[in-house]
Amino acid sequence: MIKVSVKLKGSDEMKRRLRQEGEKFQRKLGEALYEEMLIEAREVFVRTPYKTGALRESEKVGRPVWTGNRVSVTISANTDYALIVHEDLEAFHPIGEAKFIESVLNESAPHMAERVGRRLSL
Repeated sequence: MIKVSVKLKGSDEMKRRLRQEGEKFQRKLGEALYEEMLIEAREVFVRTPYKTGALRESEKVGRPVWTGNRVSVTISANTDYALIVHEDLEAFHPIGEAKFIESVLNESAPHMAERVGRRLSL
């Protein structure tokens, strides 16, 4: 049996650099997802029922939030009645439709990873 002993010099530096690269990638991934959600928000706006304009004007795209190794970006409508308008499938809207956020995100979900990947040049 042959014994081999190896000692790496600079392993602490390598760990530091790998950690920095991982953090840099996380920021880029969050920004790529945020940019895609801004595109989705335009379609959400178009599908949002319109009466006074307050509901559409209340819509926001949140900045990326990391929880462990998961990133999320939120599209929200922030009025007292947003949830009611979003969920009421029986209501008639001359402009817009119910599920104005959910429908957009459901349609884009199958393509989102590819779109984000293109932004990252993966």
